[in-house]
Amino acid sequence: MPRWIAYFTRAGEYRRYVEAVALGININNFRTSDLEALPLPIAPQTEQLRIVSKLDHLFNRSNNSREELAHIPHLVERYRAALLAEAFRGKATADWRERYPDRGGKALPNKVEFEPPYETPSSWIWTSLGQLGVLDRGRSRHRPRNAPELYGGPYPFVQTGDIKAARGRLFQFGQTYSEAGLAQSRLWPRETLCITIAANIAETAILGIEACFPDSIVGFTATTDLCDPRFIEFFIMTAKADLAAFAPATAQKNINLETLRTLRVPCPPLEEQKQIVKWLEKGFRCIQRVTNEISRGVALLARLDQATLSKAFRGELVPQDPNDEPARHSLARGSV
Repeated sequence: MPRWIAYFTRAGEYRRYVEAVALGININNFRTSDLEALPLPIAPQTEQLRIVSKLDHLFNRSNNSREELAHIPHLVERYRAALLAEAFRGKATADWRERYPDRGGKALPNKVEFEPPYETPSSWIWTSLGQLGVLDRGRSRHRPRNAPELYGGPYPFVQTGDIKAARGRLFQFGQTYSEAGLAQSRLWPRETLCITIAANIAETAILGIEACFPDSIVGFTATTDLCDPRFIEFFIMTAKADLAAFAPATAQKNINLETLRTLRVPCPPLEEQKQIVKWLEKGFRCIQRVTNEISRGVALLARLDQATLSKAFRGELVPQDPNDEPARHSLARGSV
């Protein structure tokens, strides 16, 4: 049956044969003679029919499971957006404000006058990011940027890909600067919020180490008695989805240093910021667990498919019938 052969070409045995004879793993070198010499297990025709029917049924269920798993990330993203919306509208900490009405903390910076995109609690203000700390671009003044003498020393050099991969606090990096590299750059302190403005736009991470970074990354150093950098990092996750709602009307729909300085931020007192950060971190940990389970489920389905195919081509998937004509008889008759 053609479908018998089609299923066999999905099995691990077939892939191992191809890799063994195709001069490495380049499928372009798999020749017609190699295909003709393929060792192919042949069951009796009626048993092939039973096996293929069973495989159709099982793989249909497997594919349905994949479709369900593929839908979950969309639900996860909706949940993530809902968490951020609850947090930055003050709903996540409504009970906390009722329990601790006097925890106002230090007076917040002067508010900015504009039409906010949504309402916030009366104890919050809308202010600009530039009023909550200092923003500056990273430095990489030497040209060419890839000069060998700049690299290979003891100073971490963080790039946009490292920021994207960090998922919160950054400790891992792929490159280092030498003394010459440091001399034409700057070493940023721990707790600096890094915001990418090129390549991966508006990705964020907080330095868990001292590090240098290029001018494709902006560093935000929070005024610690006004602002929690993790609060700002979570807010930028919201702002980058619709930057126009938070930026001045004249700003382009991208992120650069001036856009970040004038970015409007819904700002509660510091103690409430910390409560929001705890609440969001708990929610994001749940999201990460779900994401890990999705990956695990996809990997298990792939293993299940291969285990099913292995059983099929070992004759273990369906009962055998002694009344089936042996495959060798069918092959002998076909060769006459």
